[in-house]
Amino acid sequence: MDWDKRQAVCPRGSTSTWWSPASQRGTPAIVVKFDKQTCQACPVHDQCTRSRTGGRSLSLQPREQQEALDQARAEQSGRSRSPAGDAPATAACPRHTSNTPSPRSR
Repeated sequence: MDWDKRQAVCPRGSTSTWWSPASQRGTPAIVVKFDKQTCQACPVHDQCTRSRTGGRSLSLQPREQQEALDQARAEQSGRSRSPAGDAPATAACPRHTSNTPSPRSR
């Protein structure tokens, strides 16, 4: 996750094409999207997104909250952050990038 460039990189190395502040159920969020054609041609598409028509998308907390969440996930899974501050948990677990429940979990 490159917060300064406002870009995310998927596990296969593709860079996001869209990053926008948003409000989800009244809570500040950041929505990140990846190119539809790139995702649909990817051999691990089904492991990365449930979307059949679009590309991968992420819903993130604002930076400070997301970084704290990623750190906690890394600690729980036994992984530590790199010296550069990269948080491996988000990239390693693409379907669980937010603690906001998905509509399917209700």
